[in-house]
Amino acid sequence: MKSYHGRSGGGLESLVLRDRPKPAPGPREVLVRIHANSLNARELSVLAGTYPLPVKPDVVMCADGAGSIESIGPNVTRVQIGDRVAAAMFPRWLDGPVAWEYAPQIGGSLDGMRSDRWRSTDRSTSSDAFPIARPRST
Repeated sequence: MKSYHGRSGGGLESLVLRDRPKPAPGPREVLVRIHANSLNARELSVLAGTYPLPVKPDVVMCADGAGSIESIGPNVTRVQIGDRVAAAMFPRWLDGPVAWEYAPQIGGSLDGMRSDRWRSTDRSTSSDAFPIARPRST
């Protein structure tokens, strides 16, 4: 699996393509095959070192992305293999006022979606809450 890693304050030249093992989803996790993502102003702020929230070392970049569910771990009830999904940058913030406990963000303190595949990392209390959204049927 290929993924682009960056360093806060390292600039565009800190983006490095790496090969990593394909992750397997654990309980209440899904593996998303990425079809599209973007490097935008938020990512440029991370690379410039001006992003105000914590960024983990050697983070996989990109908070924006969309793809399809490739595999699911035990106790997943909200999505099925093949569902098309998009990420929510702040996976622990579902609604209401923003608080520091919701600060972990994809492509910052959590690995992002600039990769072939992305494993959800949300550990919310609900068994079917994921940092992804499925388009509504019409």
